Amino acid sequence: VLSVSWSPTGREFCSGSWDKTIRIFNFRKGTSREMYHTKRMQRVFTVNYTKDHQYILSGSADTNIRLWKARASDKVGTQLLPREERSIEYRQ
Repeated sequence: VLSVSWSPTGREFCSGSWDKTIRIFNFRKGTSREMYHTKRMQRVFTVNYTKDHQYILSGSADTNIRLWKARASDKVGTQLLPREERSIEYRQ
C-alpha cells in the first residue's frame, strides 16, 4: 500500500497499491467492498476522495490522474427513477 485516504464521511477509506489496484474499505470490516484496476494503469502512488464523497482521484506511475466513482453502481449524470432511489436508500 502506497497511499491511504479517509472519506469525508469517516466511514470508509481507500488505498492505492503497488499491485496496481485501488481498493475501498469500510473501516468496520476487514475486506474491501470494491476494487478498481485497468490493464494500462501502473503502480498507484496517491489516492484521495473528493469533498462530496462521490469520486476518488488516483495518480499512478504512468503519469495519469484518473477519476473513479466512489460507488461503482452509482449512475453518473442521470436522474434516478423513484424506484431506484428507494432501492439505494434501502441498501444504505
